[in-house]
Amino acid sequence: MYKISNIKISLKIEEIGLNTVKKILKKKNIFFFEKNNYLILKDIYVYVFFKSKSVSKHVNVTKINNIEKIKSAISFLKETLNEINVKIISETIDNITATLNYQKEINLKNLANDLSLFKNIKFNQEKFPGLFLKTKYATLIIFHTGKINKIGFKDPNKLPKIIENTIKLIEK
Repeated sequence: MYKISNIKISLKIEEIGLNTVKKILKKKNIFFFEKNNYLILKDIYVYVFFKSKSVSKHVNVTKINNIEKIKSAISFLKETLNEINVKIISETIDNITATLNYQKEINLKNLANDLSLFKNIKFNQEKFPGLFLKTKYATLIIFHTGKINKIGFKDPNKLPKIIENTIKLIEK
């Protein structure tokens, strides 16, 4: 079976002043750090507030390991910054990463030859121990151990079909 290891979402928010965010986080003793063009809050999830002048209109949230936890990640943000009443205009899943253990070793050279008709395949054993296969919905990184990483897909409903198709390709 597969396991979702990370979901990254993007939130468009009504403009909030980052100095106010920093004051609230300091007051609540919540660790954060600041870079030139963003502010990072690390807790259960990681929040990145992107700066535009001294305000933020965009927040990325990552380290979400389950579709059902997206609402929890958003709620935590709102509760943490409850003094300024964060208003979310839209939320989008940007990237889902999942892993699969095929539980059998995979001969990557043979697989690369079998998949040679695909134009979006990369395999160079000397540079990297995995085979990259870019599909319409995701990029697969297949390792000889049977571990398979799926990165870059946005629709969790497509994951079971991607897994099914990956196994069909390997067992061809």
